[in-house]
Amino acid sequence: MNQHITESRVVAGHSDLTVRAGAIAGLRARDTGMATDARIRGNSVGSKASPLGQSRGMAITVRQADVGDVEALVVLNRFVQDLHVARQPEYFKRADAMLVADWFLCMLRNTAARVWIAESDGHPVGYALTITYDRPENAFCPSRSFCEVDQIAVSAAFRRRGIARALLDCVLEDARSRAVYDVELSSWSFNVDAHDTFRALGFTEKSVRFGRKISSQ
Repeated sequence: MNQHITESRVVAGHSDLTVRAGAIAGLRARDTGMATDARIRGNSVGSKASPLGQSRGMAITVRQADVGDVEALVVLNRFVQDLHVARQPEYFKRADAMLVADWFLCMLRNTAARVWIAESDGHPVGYALTITYDRPENAFCPSRSFCEVDQIAVSAAFRRRGIARALLDCVLEDARSRAVYDVELSSWSFNVDAHDTFRALGFTEKSVRFGRKISSQ
């Protein structure tokens, strides 16, 4: 299976958080070509590491990310962002590494968000980012809580090794531990490989979104 991404993007407003120079120094110059050479820092207090066993002789673990992982997350995000820029240039742009780093910092400090990172022998190879929403009842719908998988990506060199499954297993277990029983994601229609992956992991289609361009006249 070819694990790429879920594409529902949350547009997070920048708060008073600032990008710490020590955490992402040199990102603009080094954000390409780093791939799996970007090393993850040590676990934060309270972070969880889940061993996944061996894959071609390499130990795979999944744990919650912390602010020390921002550089690695920026690198991993580039793979999937470039895919979307290539396929949907009207809606996506090549991302500035510093702005992406700032966005990840906001997400890591957002109490509704979780970021999981997969490592192979201490190197980052994939991540998943979720946001939990509490929707109040309205005239048409009952109240509900659900966990949205906002982003999931696996480095190209490490696909088809069960990493996406491992990341989503952590997502599902975390949601269950918080009594959130609906886990959702969305994906652009062109990303058929990702669709196959999501179906294989137990996700089913719930809605279809249509669009049409119209002329100015």
